[in-house]
Amino acid sequence: MILWLSRGYSLQADYLALAIVHSHLELSFNLGKQNAFLAIRSTVNVSDGEWHTVSVERKKRLGLIHVDDEKPVRVTADPGATILNSNGKLWIGGSSLLPRGLPSPYYDSFVGCMEHVKVDRHRLDWHRHGDNAILHYCDDL
Repeated sequence: MILWLSRGYSLQADYLALAIVHSHLELSFNLGKQNAFLAIRSTVNVSDGEWHTVSVERKKRLGLIHVDDEKPVRVTADPGATILNSNGKLWIGGSSLLPRGLPSPYYDSFVGCMEHVKVDRHRLDWHRHGDNAILHYCDDL
């Protein structure tokens, strides 16, 4: 799990997740109206020991994931909702509070390096935000 944002502890509740599944980034989300698990997966192998640039967007019902020079992969959620309601807690690197029913790789904590994370064009300050024991600093940045 790279990123988790949710409203509750159910797959029927609003959530957004970014995880590594079989060496590829997978974006899934529910706006509270999705009947089936909704996910899109990048075609770029990100478990190759190299640095990658990732962009993830969710605008209304549209979800988009873009890795390196890959053509962006898109998915559109079922009609009925356009807003992602959450409790405001953004988990980076993993969370012990995930609902049951997600694909098994979602329950694995992230192992690797992240140079930085931007949310709504604002770079997160690793020193100021939370005390997440899962995140460790990389020596070779």
